[in-house]
Amino acid sequence: MLTCQRLCIFSVPLTLIGKLFDPRIWLGLLTIVKGLSSILKAISSSFAATSVAQFFNGSSQGTFSSTVPLYYTYWYTRDEMAIRVSLYYGIGAALGGPHS
Repeated sequence: MLTCQRLCIFSVPLTLIGKLFDPRIWLGLLTIVKGLSSILKAISSSFAATSVAQFFNGSSQGTFSSTVPLYYTYWYTRDEMAIRVSLYYGIGAALGGPHS
C-alpha cells in the first residue's frame, strides 16, 4: 500500500523534473537508482534500511512508469503513440509487472 502512495506522490513532480533533463540521462539515472535500491533492499538487515531502500525503489519506479510515455510524445506522432504506449503497458502487464 505504501508503494502505491509513493507512486502517486512522486510520479508527477519527478516527471516534471524529468522534462528538464535529456531523456538518456534521466531514464539512466532512474534505472541506476532503482537497481541500487533493489540491491540495498536485498542486503539490508534492519527494518529502517529496508524502508529507505523501498522508498527509493518506489519513487524511481513510479517516475519511470510515467516518464516513458512522456518521452514517447517527443519522438512519435499521435497515431504512433497509441501502439507504443499500448505495447509498453501491455507487455508489462503480460509479464506480471506490479505497476504497469
